[in-house]
Amino acid sequence: MKKNAKQTQNKTLNRRRTWQWLLFVFLFTSHYSLFTIHCLYSFPIITEDDFLVEKGKWELNQYFYGTKYNDGSHWGESWTDFRYGIFSEKFNLGLVLPFDYWKEENEKESGLSDIRLFGKTKVNKNFSALLGLKFASGAEEKSLGSGDNEPFASVIYKKSVSSLDLFLSAGVQFSENIFFNYNFAIDWNLNNKTAIVCEFIGETEKTGYTQLSIAPGITYCLIEDRLYAATSFQFPFYAKDTDKFSVMPYIGFVYDY
Repeated sequence: MKKNAKQTQNKTLNRRRTWQWLLFVFLFTSHYSLFTIHCLYSFPIITEDDFLVEKGKWELNQYFYGTKYNDGSHWGESWTDFRYGIFSEKFNLGLVLPFDYWKEENEKESGLSDIRLFGKTKVNKNFSALLGLKFASGAEEKSLGSGDNEPFASVIYKKSVSSLDLFLSAGVQFSENIFFNYNFAIDWNLNNKTAIVCEFIGETEKTGYTQLSIAPGITYCLIEDRLYAATSFQFPFYAKDTDKFSVMPYIGFVYDY
């Protein structure tokens, strides 16, 4: 009986120590996230953010993503996004070079898709705006481009609350069938290197096409204020008048200079 009582007492003590340790870890990480996170440049992976490169500096965003559709076809893209700070601290010029690959049954193609050129500016502390033009540089006959020059625009809103960064963006592309996108992203800064990202992605076209997705991911700072790695997985939960897929992985990096 004494042995059992001693074992019970030891178990109680061990549980108490475990809970004390967990409480210490929680309080330490919470304090670390709340008060040292400001050296982390937090950003969503798919959603456009509010960040502007300083005048005379540049940023390179390089992402790779793709998927296998439920009908067995494959599609992938390399997205090279180059930005340069020009004129003032509130204006950037951007150039996007997308390279596409697709395969369907016995057919496949790859090559340059439609190039995009855009300008981005800071409206005020919370709002940014982007205006650009998508050029018909991809071969339409190979399904690598739309065959039309199409202007596009978007508005971005950011709000920081404690260790969370909230992003809202809404955009339109003036194609033959007007295309809308609307995203909401949450970045939870775990420490001064790592952030967990969760994005809600919406796309709608005048034809009736609609797709809603959720995309959890993570960003990690490899070199402070210089190099970041990112990955996420897009899961559609609603699709209408479009080819369906289960998941689309994203992987890439951001380099600032």
